[in-house]
Amino acid sequence: MSGAVDARSLRMMRLDSPRTSRRGVLRLAGAALAAFLCSACSPMEDPLVRKFQRLTPAMVPADVRAQVGVPTEETEAADGRLLWWYVYGPQGFVTWRLAFDRASGLLEAEQVLTETRFKRIEPGWSREQVLELIGRPRLVERYPALGETVMIWRYQDRSYNKFLNVYLDPEGRVKRWQFELEQSAP
Repeated sequence: MSGAVDARSLRMMRLDSPRTSRRGVLRLAGAALAAFLCSACSPMEDPLVRKFQRLTPAMVPADVRAQVGVPTEETEAADGRLLWWYVYGPQGFVTWRLAFDRASGLLEAEQVLTETRFKRIEPGWSREQVLELIGRPRLVERYPALGETVMIWRYQDRSYNKFLNVYLDPEGRVKRWQFELEQSAP
């Protein structure tokens, strides 16, 4: 009897049935818990990430541009590599950096606004070294009385919005850097 529903199955589907509601609530709670735990372990795939993960080493710039679009900015690294920057999100939560060797094509593609990458910054680095590592900041503030310039990047760490503040001395060298949690509006 395909497609037919008998009285017994209707009774089992009723939410007011004590047997079904206990079982149903437990099943629903179990499914919700499993979904929550799975989402924490393996985040949903981001189409933006997939787009950049499809790039392959040695791709020529024209093929890369056709696949991921026009970069936000193009710069040249100190060692002569061509760097393409793709800045996404409100005020740059995500920045992808693509590095090309002029002779052999694409060398690397990576999201650079990560705490792991920020921790590579060392006191004494030049402003240019920092920019080559993580790209253009969201904001630059100057404090002449303190003899400091602060470059600020906004990024996301898991579900938290944060800032990276890099403090430069008057010669444009890194004095220190710090992470700061973005405060929610009251």
